[in-house]
Amino acid sequence: MGLIMNHYLFPLSVFLLPKGITQLRIFEPRYLRMVESCLEHETGFVMAMQEGERVCQYGTLVKVNDVRPMENGTLGIEIKGMHVVKIHEPYQEEDGLWTAKTERTAGWQPTACDAQIHQQLSQKLQSLFHNHPELSSLYKKPEFNDPAWVCARFLEISQLATNQKQWYLAQPNHLEAMSYLSTMVVGSRQLH
Repeated sequence: MGLIMNHYLFPLSVFLLPKGITQLRIFEPRYLRMVESCLEHETGFVMAMQEGERVCQYGTLVKVNDVRPMENGTLGIEIKGMHVVKIHEPYQEEDGLWTAKTERTAGWQPTACDAQIHQQLSQKLQSLFHNHPELSSLYKKPEFNDPAWVCARFLEISQLATNQKQWYLAQPNHLEAMSYLSTMVVGSRQLH
């Protein structure tokens, strides 16, 4: 068993994997409190998923890269995925903010894969970044040569059900994701 720590949870439909970057607008008081605490104690929080009222088993620990005060007391934050965690004993505090014990998982381990499929996926992702500057602007140093990084970025923007997202988070490497993406992206179907 890995190191158990306490973290705030941010249940959101945004799917973020390690090394993924996104921007959020924080306006609810409980989440403003969460961000303030994370900045003060230099800790991250966990991007979690929910099915109904239940918090799912896996999430991604993220760190806050940047904070921009916005109008009406809201915050714009940029976050980066650090590693996958298993969520234990989630509970809600009085203001509704979720907290849980979290355990770091091994995450996706480096694994040899089909170089041709990696190259095709990498080219598709580079094209997607070129056509969507708002996406490419998040990544100052994109890792197109890393097949796991390429697979993770595609999964983040694909239309997957919560249970599918959970399944990929629990995998030991990127091979299952690559198999799925080779059909969805390299094949005749396109991502939405």
